Amino acid sequence: MIGIGGAIGVGLFLGIGGRLAAAGPALVVSYLVVSAVVYLLMRALGELVIHRPTTGAWVSYAREFVGDRFAFMTGWIYVALSAVAGVGEIAALAVYVQFWWPEIPGWIPSLVAAMTIVGCNLLSVKLYGFIETWAAMVKVLAILLFLAAGLILVVAGDIFHAPPRRRSPTCGAAASPHGECSCWWS
Repeated sequence: MIGIGGAIGVGLFLGIGGRLAAAGPALVVSYLVVSAVVYLLMRALGELVIHRPTTGAWVSYAREFVGDRFAFMTGWIYVALSAVAGVGEIAALAVYVQFWWPEIPGWIPSLVAAMTIVGCNLLSVKLYGFIETWAAMVKVLAILLFLAAGLILVVAGDIFHAPPRRRSPTCGAAASPHGECSCWWS
């Protein structure tokens, strides 16, 4: 559950709206292509783990098959990207809070989130695992609720009586409203 929750970042909730508005339903094609590449990459890494078990994860494979400099570089790039992603998730949390409560400055939820993360990391490993498992479960439940709400809206139609803004699925441009390449560049 922690692995699934770690893969679900706030970018999925915050970033998909703009991408979906730009690319339309054709965004699913982009997600499927990237998912296939990630699946093949994980399969290849799994084959390496079974064929050559080692400690040190993928950096040790980079050292063994490419060289020390490449392993050093990829290891530190991973650390730097993890730090940037963590800061990005905290900033996205501030965007969420400011959407619902605009009077709260963005630095307050960011500080609270950073202190919560540091506090969770300073706890025991068992308690940290417990917190991460429940946080991942909340993310998975949110995605399932969004999927259920989308399915209800597709099957039941416009239950909120909003003015029509979408095109018919029979229209040629409905799948990709800004052109066929919009899902690749969004």
